[in-house]
Amino acid sequence: VTGEGLYSVVYANPPWQYDQNATDEGMVSDSKYPTMSTEYLCALQIDRITKPDAILFLWVPAPLIPDGLQVLNAWGFKYVTHAVWDKEVIGMGNTFKMQHEDLLVGRKGAYLTPQAEHRPASVIREKWGEYNGKPEVFMEYIERMYPTAVKVELFAMQHRAGWAVWNNQADTCKIGNIVNTGSANEVDTGSHNAA
Repeated sequence: VTGEGLYSVVYANPPWQYDQNATDEGMVSDSKYPTMSTEYLCALQIDRITKPDAILFLWVPAPLIPDGLQVLNAWGFKYVTHAVWDKEVIGMGNTFKMQHEDLLVGRKGAYLTPQAEHRPASVIREKWGEYNGKPEVFMEYIERMYPTAVKVELFAMQHRAGWAVWNNQADTCKIGNIVNTGSANEVDTGSHNAA
């Protein structure tokens, strides 16, 4: 890992692997893009690239909240709260037709509390657009909440000014290999080239 202990803000939108037999929502994401199992995500050494006092924003689909909490803990964070993205579009689902996604928030060390005037509401309405793309408004909120923090986006679809990124979908990779171990049939989506 290059640049160990550099980041105090981590924003992650993992390529979650759904197990249709384990969830009643019947969602299948494997056909759209490469995915990672919960075990593989847990093995990523995120704790090695974060400062002792750090905060994590982790996107998790509602049926996978237990998996999200497992990943959050494996990465060295403790659950604090979460926000809800109301997509304003009704999607798939067997129990409820899903219209939202959860953004879990975890802390490591001393909780980084943003100034009161920069704390957004916990439910954010933004129409769902590009497949699996999250609205930029969430990153804008994080930038206002933590203006001087060193930030990294994991599983980035594109590069954003002021953020380091890690993923094969972004134009450049700014941090090194954070993969620990995984089975041979798992997908490693990182480009692993340090800039």
